[in-house]
Amino acid sequence: MIGFGSTGDLFGDFEIQNPRHLDSRRQRSDAAKTGKEEAEVRAVTFDAVLQPHYNTASGMFFLTSTQASLANEVPGPTSPKPVVVIGAGMLGSSIAYHLSQRGVNVILMDIKTNLLPIHSSEKDIDPGTATASSFAWLNANNKAPLEYQQLNILGMETWKRHDLLKKYPNWSGSLIRKEQSNGRSNMDSPHYSCVGPLSIKVVAQLEPGIDFSAQLMRPNDVKEETYFFPQEGHVNPIEVVKALRLSAKSNGVSFYQGVQIQELARDKRGHVVGIKFTVNGATDEQFLESAMVVVAAGSNTSMPLLGNVHIPLKYEPGVLAYGNRLNVNANERSLRRIFVDTIYKSHILQRDGTLVIGGGDLIVGGSETTASAIVKPADVEGVGIAMLNKAARSIKPFELQSKTPLEAVRVTHANRPMPVDGLPVIGFIDSVPGLYVTVTHSGITLGPLLGELAALEVHNSLVSGEHRHLLRILDDYRPSRFRK
Repeated sequence: MIGFGSTGDLFGDFEIQNPRHLDSRRQRSDAAKTGKEEAEVRAVTFDAVLQPHYNTASGMFFLTSTQASLANEVPGPTSPKPVVVIGAGMLGSSIAYHLSQRGVNVILMDIKTNLLPIHSSEKDIDPGTATASSFAWLNANNKAPLEYQQLNILGMETWKRHDLLKKYPNWSGSLIRKEQSNGRSNMDSPHYSCVGPLSIKVVAQLEPGIDFSAQLMRPNDVKEETYFFPQEGHVNPIEVVKALRLSAKSNGVSFYQGVQIQELARDKRGHVVGIKFTVNGATDEQFLESAMVVVAAGSNTSMPLLGNVHIPLKYEPGVLAYGNRLNVNANERSLRRIFVDTIYKSHILQRDGTLVIGGGDLIVGGSETTASAIVKPADVEGVGIAMLNKAARSIKPFELQSKTPLEAVRVTHANRPMPVDGLPVIGFIDSVPGLYVTVTHSGITLGPLLGELAALEVHNSLVSGEHRHLLRILDDYRPSRFRK
């Protein structure tokens, strides 16, 4: 039986056992041995230990490389020219918001045309193609390598501390059913809270909304086991993106909708000095001068916009089906937890009364199943019904077993942003001064954290005049790793 303690205990263990990015005490003597000037980055998540030396939305702070000067104490606007953020999904909206919190003049651009609600109570906004199609599972589950898992754990901690966003997640915990391991389980990690394998009785106590007593047709007669991850949760990505955009707008961020980027404008030195674009399909090209450009365009990050800069991305389509119960009885059971079934390739959660169901291509711990085909518009309803039926057979949530009918199925599908090595890309493009790029899978888990860190690096660059990477914690994820 695997069992680890509370969040506080978990981060205490990290500080001792896993010091590469999180240890606030270990001295990196290997730097002295090699004679290199090592960056000293510490991410401290303990309010009682040290107070942050600059204000952040999450209350965490990051000491920086001695090779880069920290300029975050400079107040107010940094330049009359705006920083242009391209892409208004989760990551782009987060970057724009966090830049605006630092007093930066920001313009947020997107090809979508419904970025802000007409009224604050209106829910119908377009959060972005990939964001709208996200299962929005907040987790660091079995993610590799270890530094990437740590980054995701910091992402989860950021959600819990974030001034604006901490009220949105549902920290329900997750149940994961997988094939039984012959030896040491890959769920057995000293760095992440996990309980299991669990008996059917315990699973039923944790999640009364799923029928585990049914004898299912096992693929190739595999033996299964189930684990519980108590610190995980989920969030409604549309609500979160809406909150980020509205707060950014109140901070002075301007929104350009229906924008198609034509090219980056550069000066004779090759520095990015602006954007050439069209609006709503018009042929007249417009020019906007900028202090810096941040590309957060998801799966479109490797578009011609970047010129000879190549960010290799995988083709990773994902499909989700949504179903709402009609005439729900208040006494009927509903799902409490996230359930991920890696054997039957189905996953499900309940979000604001709506069942959100995926059909097999959820990435768990860096491993993936066979990629789903892009759903044609004519096939959307059939695919959604098939996904619901599969969940009804394998996971057996009571919502699908009940005689209460479901509303018409809605299906979302998108090519998910996924760098070819599965790790985030975040940082300045060395060969194109004035250009900062961000793209990642796990964009919901990492969105608030990476938005804050990207904003810190961009702001520091504007103030210092140097396009230097500031944060050691991001060193493994720089665009330069794809340099040919």
